[in-house]
Amino acid sequence: EARRIRITYFGEDRGRDFKILVNGEVIAEENLKGTKGTNFFEVDYIIPGRSVKNSNGILTIRFEANSGSRTAGIYGLRLMK
Repeated sequence: EARRIRITYFGEDRGRDFKILVNGEVIAEENLKGTKGTNFFEVDYIIPGRSVKNSNGILTIRFEANSGSRTAGIYGLRLMK
């Protein structure tokens, strides 16, 4: 049973202001500023227990840009225990 999501981003993505939703629930908001250089980096996000409990084993992960922005490039996504 997944407890967190690990997402890989690119360090130079900037001006990316977006939400991460799991089964329709916002679990995080990101605002990438492009300060990590030319490296890829990973960020872990906790999946709330209620999102997993009511999922029937299916998690829908959505990236939603805030007004006037766009989402970051997603270079990897892993479900972690």
